[in-house]
Amino acid sequence: QGVFEISPGSGASKVLSQEARLEERRSRVTAEARALKRRRGGGRIFLDPEGPKQTAWAALEGPEATKQALAEFGALLMQRGFPKTTDLLLVSGVSSERRFRKRIGGVYYQMPEPFSGQRCYQKLLYFPEAPTLVGCDGIFIVWNSDTSVWEFATGLAKYRSVIAQSAACTDDAAGLPVWQARGPWMVQDGEGEFQEDAALHIAESTVAG
Repeated sequence: QGVFEISPGSGASKVLSQEARLEERRSRVTAEARALKRRRGGGRIFLDPEGPKQTAWAALEGPEATKQALAEFGALLMQRGFPKTTDLLLVSGVSSERRFRKRIGGVYYQMPEPFSGQRCYQKLLYFPEAPTLVGCDGIFIVWNSDTSVWEFATGLAKYRSVIAQSAACTDDAAGLPVWQARGPWMVQDGEGEFQEDAALHIAESTVAG
């Protein structure tokens, strides 16, 4: 005996045996699980853990260098016409055993356009030999409206590689800025698994200091 099914989308009908129906269901569950993993940024990530080399104050080695980095990046952005109220974020405290700690940590600026209804940020880099002196790394802080988490991602596409994410925000916390996101943060190891990193910290400032 088979099971008679009609597709809600096309209206097409078919008769499936119990075995075929179970196999189809298993395939559908597997496909949904893979899609969820893609949405969460799972899977292997092919990303240089070191990133572009930063020296002097841009290496953020110590509190004085960090303070200078915020001031220098702020001044450079204002020279390029960014409003004084533009956010600057300092990301620090990523555990030393995290593979992508150097790519996650650093200074991020608020991009002009929002993403998924929230502010979006990109990591800044210092290039002393470049005419503009300042550039960007391909690391973004973005809001995922599907899963209600903040993410450190390698792009702004719908399905993007995620190297860190906050805990899921409740409805009353969904509109909060990233520096008030719920913890603990979970950090990718490069093989699709996330590890808790309670020390990851985000501090907010502006280009005007």
